[in-house]
Amino acid sequence: MQDLAARIGRWAEGQAKRIRCVPISFGAGESDQEASDRLFADHPAYDATPIAYDLDALLTRVQQCRVVVTGTYHAAVFAVGQGIPVVALARNPYYRQKFAGLSDQFGEACTVLATEEERHPDRVISAIARAWDQAPSWRAGCLARADELIEASRAAYARLLKP
Repeated sequence: MQDLAARIGRWAEGQAKRIRCVPISFGAGESDQEASDRLFADHPAYDATPIAYDLDALLTRVQQCRVVVTGTYHAAVFAVGQGIPVVALARNPYYRQKFAGLSDQFGEACTVLATEEERHPDRVISAIARAWDQAPSWRAGCLARADELIEASRAAYARLLKP
């Protein structure tokens, strides 16, 4: 993973892009911010500014992104639901299945790669670069799909609550 982080850092620096952590886990020993700090601390493109343990702060951080690269399902949902493409790194079959479901809902805006791809960092960098380039054209579709899913969930709950 360290080699992949180094490649991502070099790509971001070469493209004058910033890397920011979108932490989902804040727990001791599993803090996403601490993990990001370890992975990217040596990269000039990394912005180590932490955020508060707060949903509004997290959503604001996501909104500041053009692309989210994540191994967590919640970060991916928060991103594509706000029109931001995701490159999802699935570390096991369970996460591959979860991310595949998200990709089924949001199409190309959610690229799923197995973490084995870290041995082929060019594939990951290519997916990030493609998502970066396509982000503006995918945004409206993601937002429309998110609205459709919200409406469908409201309709489903309304049917469940009918006497």
